[in-house]
Amino acid sequence: MIGGPEDRQTEYLQILSLLTSAIRDPDLRKKLLVAENPAQVLELFSRF
Repeated sequence: MIGGPEDRQTEYLQILSLLTSAIRDPDLRKKLLVAENPAQVLELFSRF
């Protein structure tokens, strides 16, 4: 379960939509699974 602030629902839903789209990419998923630290995860998402 993921929660977000009530006063920023639109922004929250946009972010959730982008994350969902990113996770559907098989190459990105593989790279996320072998990421060794949070910085690598952020770098992968910044490229998407």
